[in-house]
Amino acid sequence: MTLKNTGPTALQGWSPGRSFPADQKIANAWNAVVTQSGAGVTAEDLGRNGAVAPAPPRASASRPTSPA
Repeated sequence: MTLKNTGPTALQGWSPGRSFPADQKIANAWNAVVTQSGAGVTAEDLGRNGAVAPAPPRASASRPTSPA
């Protein structure tokens, strides 16, 4: 799971969730507290890593103009 902030301001705290098919289980996690109940899984920040900066603005491509 990858967490990306596409908004204009920083996130303060995160806990995304998802469902796994069948009998899949989380074996380990890095930089998150992960809980699983049946197929539902939630990863929560550790407090020290709860702030997620917004993505940098995209550069706009410009085309050279040809003389008229």
